[in-house]
Amino acid sequence: MSARNLRSAPLVYVSMALAAAWLVQMWYDLAQRTSDQVEESWFGLLTDVWPAEVHVSFWAAVAGALVALALAVPALGVRLLAGPERGRVPLTILGVLASVALLAPYLVLAGHAIGRNALWLLLCLPTTAAGLWLVRRVERLRRVPWWLLIVAASWGALVAYGFAAGMATWFADYLPALFIGDAKNAPDILAARWLASGYQQNLSAVASELGKGAGVGLIYLYFRNRFTGVASGIAIGAATGLGFNLAHTLPNIALQGGYQFWTLQVYGLLTGNALFTALTGAGFGAATRLREPKLRRVVITCGFLAAIGNQALTVSAFHWYVSLRADALGESATDYLLVQPLVQLVVQSPALVLCAVLLWSGTRSVRAGLATALDAEVATGRGAVTGAELGVLLSPARRLWLRGTVLRTSGFPACRALDRVLAAQYDLAAAGWRVLRDTVGAVAPRPFTVPPTQGPQVPGIQGPGPQGPQGSPAPMPFSAHAALSPHAVSSPQAMPSPQTMPPGHAMPSPQTMPSPQTMPPGQVMPTRHEMPSGQVMPTGQAMPTGQAMPSGQGGAASQMALLPPSMVPTSPVGSPPQVGEEADGLAALEALRETVMVRKAELAKVAA
Repeated sequence: MSARNLRSAPLVYVSMALAAAWLVQMWYDLAQRTSDQVEESWFGLLTDVWPAEVHVSFWAAVAGALVALALAVPALGVRLLAGPERGRVPLTILGVLASVALLAPYLVLAGHAIGRNALWLLLCLPTTAAGLWLVRRVERLRRVPWWLLIVAASWGALVAYGFAAGMATWFADYLPALFIGDAKNAPDILAARWLASGYQQNLSAVASELGKGAGVGLIYLYFRNRFTGVASGIAIGAATGLGFNLAHTLPNIALQGGYQFWTLQVYGLLTGNALFTALTGAGFGAATRLREPKLRRVVITCGFLAAIGNQALTVSAFHWYVSLRADALGESATDYLLVQPLVQLVVQSPALVLCAVLLWSGTRSVRAGLATALDAEVATGRGAVTGAELGVLLSPARRLWLRGTVLRTSGFPACRALDRVLAAQYDLAAAGWRVLRDTVGAVAPRPFTVPPTQGPQVPGIQGPGPQGPQGSPAPMPFSAHAALSPHAVSSPQAMPSPQTMPPGHAMPSPQTMPSPQTMPPGQVMPTRHEMPSGQVMPTGQAMPTGQAMPSGQGGAASQMALLPPSMVPTSPVGSPPQVGEEADGLAALEALRETVMVRKAELAKVAA
């Protein structure tokens, strides 16, 4: 069954991969202890050296694997007896239960770290919430919803931290013995322990980035429409890192004192785990703007490698700095309050610069793309977005002014209703941008300008109205208008009726299509064009003279036939476009338009 039919499939695959890492560690530890003829226990995590929660997580991993195997039997039966459609709901439930069972050891470790330090959790929650508020502000127009940021932070705090803690526990169990080996004298033993500690920290850094990146990848698969661009990926990745940082802070404060709050929750809040995973998220965000699957995989891999590399660089630099401080500098308040923040700033400056450049370029791209889609939506004349609302939708300052005015004059309920209208309009613009990109890829975004217009109409709120032609939206090419509208709309850019075009007369503007009467008898219709009924015209068949394609009929197929041949999209190998996917995009646009109109009606009712 495909992931599209089984919604829990990506979650199951990721859970299986994370659980397999634990099982591989078990196998390696067992093989090492067997070769060394250690008779104390088969597994190092079951010895008395480790606390009870480690023992519980070990048996939770074993029990979780058995439960997942047991759930595979009824899942296979449902798949065979009920089929992929009728069995979708029970298969989804079984998949979620199997995923929770496979992730059980990591949930145990993360739950113990959070539950045991509940008082410190109350201290760290406000700073983490402030960090989430800041990362959400990196998007100037369409922002990631709060609930999705909380989902990302929850994955980072529970699954990603538990995975990193579990892998670090295994590394700490067998790496020292592997490096010390046959060392006899004290200097060799100390050097081996120092080297083992460095390897342990770097491997743990890789594990932490893989665990956090798995959460960002799942959000990308399940909520790809929430990724507007690179800025959305940075926000989701940083939120995942903030959740990880929260769970990571609690045991460190309990073990090493309150200065860890300063280290991890103040100057390291947005320059540590949040920064590293933001690079992973930037890779996923950039992939949403690419049409070639191979390029998407390359960009996502580069994001992972950038995050892992910067995490390993930071860990290695601090590992060296701690050894230098122990030999020469010593511990002091100046070291914790000043020197360590400066070291971290210097080491992470390449990552900060890279993230800032990606955020700047991604914001410009999203702003231009949404402006193009909003212009095209205004040209449809459907009322979901009007020319008078472009100024607010394209200007964060004007949007803030409008929200403050509505809050002051109509109260909080009207302000919430306005936020829902704006969010629905941004969702519509993002969906329209995807349709324009996939259907009319040659349409270039217009230069970003903010027209002097007003936002959604709120009773009692008067703003600067349109200022004549200067305030009206820029005319869009006919192709962009046709791509966003499933029906013909009477507008200055619309194609004139074929009956009014003299035979042999060419259209004076590239914005309109040539009249069907200009096609000489016997001229072959290109095979990529489709008839309104959805049937492809056979190769070599001529279009009858004077026969016009009915306007507004045929759904996506007719819209594709209205485009010039140079703007008809093709796949990377030159095959015709997938009309079914385009029809789905147009249907999604219609649903979003209806949502916007409902939200506007609610706003008018609340503010009246």
